[in-house]
Amino acid sequence: MIDSRIYIKSLNATEAGESNTNDSYILIPKVFNASDFFGLTSGNKLHFEAIDPENGLSYKLRYEVTSHNKEQRIYMLGIYCRNKGLHAGDTISIERLTINEKTSFVIRYRKLTNIVLLQKIK
Repeated sequence: MIDSRIYIKSLNATEAGESNTNDSYILIPKVFNASDFFGLTSGNKLHFEAIDPENGLSYKLRYEVTSHNKEQRIYMLGIYCRNKGLHAGDTISIERLTINEKTSFVIRYRKLTNIVLLQKIK
């Protein structure tokens, strides 16, 4: 059996590591059941590796539900964002792939390019 689930997020400046924070993280909306997506069965933290299919590198990431306001976050994305030169507006995706009960994660990106901004000037 094959099961594929993908979480896609357009990055803001903080998430892309452009706002001088200690680490980049993705804030996941509370309406998304990330615990189910990541297969978290107990506790509020899960360490996992996501493979970049472009070059085969493995990135050690952490999904966590914060204790003070129950925000869902994916931490430790700074290295990946820097390696790929990601900026606010770029998109990141994390795929959970389960084949015959063996689960792996894949991380990908898409850069925001060829954007034309139209603005009305009085």
